[in-house]
Amino acid sequence: MNWYKKAQQDPNQKTIQNFVQNKNSGEPYYRSMELVPIEELKKYREYDRLANPMNRETYEALKADIMENGIKDIAIIMYGTETDTAILGEGNHRLAIAEELGIKAVPVRVVRQRNTYQHSDISFPPQKVPGFKREKDEYGYEKHIPGDLSPSQIGIETYNELV
Repeated sequence: MNWYKKAQQDPNQKTIQNFVQNKNSGEPYYRSMELVPIEELKKYREYDRLANPMNRETYEALKADIMENGIKDIAIIMYGTETDTAILGEGNHRLAIAEELGIKAVPVRVVRQRNTYQHSDISFPPQKVPGFKREKDEYGYEKHIPGDLSPSQIGIETYNELV
């Protein structure tokens, strides 16, 4: 198999292609998206989906789709502004599958909320992050924190160059 055909079949390369296509689309939803390395993203996972997967048939169908098309949907990290904590609210299955398939990074964006919390006994607690650097206005009040942030804006490691 030549290198071009192999690249076309590589879920890592397809994930990067999807990322670039979405980033260049001009859609506001993708504006703050960045690629987060798997090892970094694992720190913020809500559940270990390999230990506690969804319906096996559904999981395998998602895995087959990612193998064929790469990761298409953005993972979402929930950022608690009052506690400077973060947790992977959407994308725990994609993270588990990406790790299983050797995908190096996942497209991620951050959504602001007041607090993050541990959802159940089987989930992991939210993790501390450096947090969004809050600027002050001319009166000394903190400026509004945007609702849509990039992972790097709250101190999460991202790739500066495509993997």
